[in-house]
Amino acid sequence: LTFCVHQDRIVGLTVEGNTLYYSKRFRPESYKATNEIDIGSEGDELTHVVSVLGVLFVFTRQSIYIVDGGPDDATWVVRKLDVSVTISPQPIVGAQIEALAAIYTVAIGHKGIYFLGNDGVYLLSGSSVRNISDEAMYPLFHGETVNGFLPVNYTNARFICGAWFQGRYYLSFPTSS
Repeated sequence: LTFCVHQDRIVGLTVEGNTLYYSKRFRPESYKATNEIDIGSEGDELTHVVSVLGVLFVFTRQSIYIVDGGPDDATWVVRKLDVSVTISPQPIVGAQIEALAAIYTVAIGHKGIYFLGNDGVYLLSGSSVRNISDEAMYPLFHGETVNGFLPVNYTNARFICGAWFQGRYYLSFPTSS
């Protein structure tokens, strides 16, 4: 379950499914039965939602979506970002990026939305996504030890978390031991 504040309402996701729910404007405790939007396809569960500068980003197991629109929810439009992503521990052959390996790694920073993918830390800025892991740390995301640091243990993704603090993205992860 994740939620955020977006355009004077609470927006949230349930544990399973592909439905986004939102409250009435200025009344976060009040939800109408019709205040929901299906995003993606069945089986492509929503995993995280975040609002940045009035734009709502929704992560699923395979894609990233933008929900555009004004304060009037009738004008909201869902569009899929043109990137290939996966949240499974193994990359999909031919995928352009592997996104959101762990849902608690999403953090808003100065340049956009940071998150852990299966092969490094990514930055989502506007509608572009790129791996920002530097060359020295890149092997950590591929099962190699770097300067005494053990690699990321993706089998325990539920324990991986990230945060933005004082101009830096911090990542905490279990290691392969």
